Amino acid sequence: MGRIVRFPGPPLPAGRVGAFVTRGRPSYNSSKMAPQFESLEFHDARFRVGDWLVEPSLNRLSRNGVAVQLVLKTMDVLLCLAERAGEVVSRHELTDVVWQTEYVSDNTVAKRIAELRDALGDDARDPHYIETIPKRGYRLIAE
Repeated sequence: MGRIVRFPGPPLPAGRVGAFVTRGRPSYNSSKMAPQFESLEFHDARFRVGDWLVEPSLNRLSRNGVAVQLVLKTMDVLLCLAERAGEVVSRHELTDVVWQTEYVSDNTVAKRIAELRDALGDDARDPHYIETIPKRGYRLIAE
């Protein structure tokens, strides 16, 4: 029978089988982590972005009787932008708030922004909803 060797770090204390422990402290700094999405004021409330009605609890956008279903993370990106409407939100901030402890590339953020633009019928070259600020991030410009 093989022996299980846990690497790196010291052996796990008794009763902590399966838990990740690094010298008695968690391997992350919880005070520097982004807040959970439940704290966003838009999470359960319906609101408008331009002429679109946003329903976060249903992951849905609707306008003129047409509804568009969004993927959860795409809706979370929209919520993050809406919470700071008019302000530039960096890719790093979006990653911290939406994906929190998961590692994602900048391409993942760009893909979610592209999905949002498609759903809203927006154009990156002539934006009416989401503006790209080169080397800085994104900004929700719709009312």
